[in-house]
Amino acid sequence: MSITTNDDWTWVGDSYETAFATTSDPRVVAVIERENEWGGGRIDGDAYAPAFYGDAVTAGSTFMDDESARIASAYYNARSYFVNWHYRRENRKRLDYETVTRRYMRIFHDTTFAKARSSIEQGLEVVIFNTPTFRAHVGLTEDPGESTLTGEVHDWTAALGGDVFGVGFATNESRVIDEDEIDLTDANWVTAIECGGYLGEDSAKESAAKFEDGEPELPQLLDFPPDLDEPGFREHTDLMAEASAVIATERKDD
Repeated sequence: MSITTNDDWTWVGDSYETAFATTSDPRVVAVIERENEWGGGRIDGDAYAPAFYGDAVTAGSTFMDDESARIASAYYNARSYFVNWHYRRENRKRLDYETVTRRYMRIFHDTTFAKARSSIEQGLEVVIFNTPTFRAHVGLTEDPGESTLTGEVHDWTAALGGDVFGVGFATNESRVIDEDEIDLTDANWVTAIECGGYLGEDSAKESAAKFEDGEPELPQLLDFPPDLDEPGFREHTDLMAEASAVIATERKDD
């Protein structure tokens, strides 16, 4: 079956835990659910650059080698030095220690870096290093600059901020027209999360809207012509659909 999703996502309640979007089939809505227990702000996968928390502890299970640890150590030592140097220059022009640190890392270690910060835990930060061995690992012949890490900053920001989602859909076989309000807490709606670990609300919605991880298997919905609007026709159709849903439930219970 072919289902298209409308761009009208609605959050359920005030907790921003679950959101749904209606589709071309009134029996189906696309769904995303926040994974509150996911990872604790980790990212795993060697396609991600070496990443460290602010105290030089490795973050997640990203690409890592001896050079990564050495470069990270050099960064934290240099940053500490340049911060102190910055504040000692009382009567002279102060150079921004962040800018100086970036120049130092680029010149002496052939490395650029970027930072991701948590939106829910103050002071929680991850520094991501685009090291020479990481670039070789992913097939980059040179460092094109910090823009290489834009996607990584997005994903780490999502992980640190708890914006990690599972995607799927919810179905209600008795809902044959889209006139009634949708309440996913109603027992008639059955939610199925097909895949988890999506980093960021936008990427989760995009995947769910396309049913990339699977779509529901439902009987073909009859497409009645618009001129069939005789008195009582829609009411009769609704009654038959409700009766069909009741029969299906009873058979399942048996």
